Amino acid sequence: MHQSLIIYRYRNAIEQVTIWQQKQNHLQKGLFALAFACITGIFAQLRVYLPWTPIPITLQTVAVFSSGLILGGFYGSLSQIIYVILGIMGIPWFANNQKGLAIVSSPTMGYLFGFILASFLIGAYSSDLLERTTNTKTFLLKILLINFGIIYGLGMLHLLIWYFLSFGLWLTIGALLMKGVVPFILGDILKISVLTMFVKL
Repeated sequence: MHQSLIIYRYRNAIEQVTIWQQKQNHLQKGLFALAFACITGIFAQLRVYLPWTPIPITLQTVAVFSSGLILGGFYGSLSQIIYVILGIMGIPWFANNQKGLAIVSSPTMGYLFGFILASFLIGAYSSDLLERTTNTKTFLLKILLINFGIIYGLGMLHLLIWYFLSFGLWLTIGALLMKGVVPFILGDILKISVLTMFVKL
């Protein structure tokens, strides 16, 4: 019963967001996309480095999923595209302190592609996910699957290629998971859980 109430509130929140989206013109949505790009850049600065991986722990996934939920698929993904483009143009707000085209050859580039696609999927299918969901745990699981399947899938693929091109080394699956996924699992589950439960407030 408690979980059903949470899902009901979440559906109501999504409906309200959808109504809000429909009231905004393209210029307003574009400005909000720019704002979320800035938020993603700010959250990238809140980072912790671990000694065994070149990928830092950040709060960026909070901005990524929030942009999709609030702005919808198109403008949510646009916010992440703006984030990447402005960083390539010279704004030093990537998580690894790089800017410009250097980011293309950095170990984190795959995660940035994942941000774009994940934001789109969350925005485009959040309402559909809720309609097919009967409890909070199931909805949370679906969000986590998008997170780990898209962001970390693309991130690990690029990280694998980066290690080979940089060091001539093909990482094993175990080593790849330890460097590109395992350090971030607990934090991402916590962040997404908090994001999922915000409607309880």
